[in-house]
Amino acid sequence: MNNRPVANAVCAALESAAIRCWIAPRDVLPGRSYSGEITRAIQQSKAFVLIFSEHSR
Repeated sequence: MNNRPVANAVCAALESAAIRCWIAPRDVLPGRSYSGEITRAIQQSKAFVLIFSEHSR
């Protein structure tokens, strides 16, 4: 099991309330560094939601 269904549901709920979300891998641009894109997104965000569970790695 993984957290992807929960993360996608949280993202969908926020976006349905007009709160723009950045979520990997959806918003990682092709050819870009995965870790670099995540770092950039965190630095440019106003808020950060972390889904941490027994399935997190």
